[in-house]
Amino acid sequence: MFRREIRRSFLWLVSLCTVLSIGIIGCGRDDDNSDWIGTWAVETVDGQAYEQAFEEERGEKASIVTNNWTFNGDGTIEAGVAVRISGEVSSVKMMGTYSLSSSNYTITTTVTEGTGFFLEGATDDTEVDTGTWSRTGRTLTLNSDDGSIIVLKKK
Repeated sequence: MFRREIRRSFLWLVSLCTVLSIGIIGCGRDDDNSDWIGTWAVETVDGQAYEQAFEEERGEKASIVTNNWTFNGDGTIEAGVAVRISGEVSSVKMMGTYSLSSSNYTITTTVTEGTGFFLEGATDDTEVDTGTWSRTGRTLTLNSDDGSIIVLKKK
C-alpha cells in the first residue's frame, strides 16, 4: 500500500513538472512562429484581389495559377506564384526566412527560379520586408512598413 502511494505521488509530481515546463517554455517567447506555420495564399494586396494587382501592373487580365506561401516552424519560407496573362504563364519560386518579435515581422526572400515577367528588369533578387502583423482565425494580415497591406488566407 505504501509503495502504491509513493508511486502515485511520484507520477503526479512528474506530470506536474512536465506541464509546468511546457507552460514556461511556451509562454512569452518572442520568436514563437506558431501563428504563421503552414501554407497560405495571398488574398488581397492593398485591398485589391491578388489578380487585380497583376492586372494593374501589366494592363491585362490575369489569373492566378499557383499561390503558395509556406512558413515552416524553423523560420524558413518557401513560396511559389504563377500567373497567367494573355495565355502565357509567368512563375517565380522563392526561398527565405522570417522572424517574429511580438507583433513585428521581418521577411527576407530570394528568387530561386523564375519565368516570364517576374524576371523583367530584376536588378536584385533578394527582398526584405518588415512591418506588423495580426492573425484572426485563418486570416493573416501583414502591414508593411512601406505602407502596403497584404492579407493571406490559410490553406
